[in-house]
Amino acid sequence: MGEEPLRSIGRFDYIMLEGYRRFSDQASAEIGCAPNVLLYNAADRKGALAVKRGRLGDFPLGRNGLAYLKEGLDAGRISEGLVILIGAQGEIIARAPVDDVISAIGSAPALAGANGWGSYWWLSVDFKLANQDRPF
Repeated sequence: MGEEPLRSIGRFDYIMLEGYRRFSDQASAEIGCAPNVLLYNAADRKGALAVKRGRLGDFPLGRNGLAYLKEGLDAGRISEGLVILIGAQGEIIARAPVDDVISAIGSAPALAGANGWGSYWWLSVDFKLANQDRPF
């Protein structure tokens, strides 16, 4: 997957890769993936979880969105699952296959989310755990 252009959509300025569609607000709420954004490319059967950089520089990866992406890959609903780190201006900072991200997290416990968001891990730009003692 080459570098694809991005555009902002919606009142929360979520990011969307060209060729991908953002999950509906209802589906996202049912999955519990906020503040991350699940994306799907029906033509290529690819899924992605977009994770926008937090205000202090790291990336809050939600457990529910990650699990949903992995389940879709394992069940054959998607042919590829990517976690994509997105910068403040909508630029792609990094991307990695979902299995690689899960391996990098290992058995580290997720932090409890606030504001109705589910559990999450702080990730650095290279998909390593970062600042796990800092609340969201």
